[in-house]
Amino acid sequence: MKQLRGRVPKALREVPRDIPQEPPQTKEKRVTWQCGRCRRLVAYHITNDGNPDSYPLHIAAKVLSDGQTSRI
Repeated sequence: MKQLRGRVPKALREVPRDIPQEPPQTKEKRVTWQCGRCRRLVAYHITNDGNPDSYPLHIAAKVLSDGQTSRI
């Protein structure tokens, strides 16, 4: 039986990192979707996780949406 824990071996060849760049967001985009239920989904374009602005956004999301005392 193979051992399931331990280090992952190094790749034999270089791993491609060709992640396509997202086009710049130049204006607000809105989509309205209606169904028979009363729930709504609101989404905003935010920075990636490596950006210094991402940490405060994660904190704001936790405060607004998690737990019994959440604001949303």
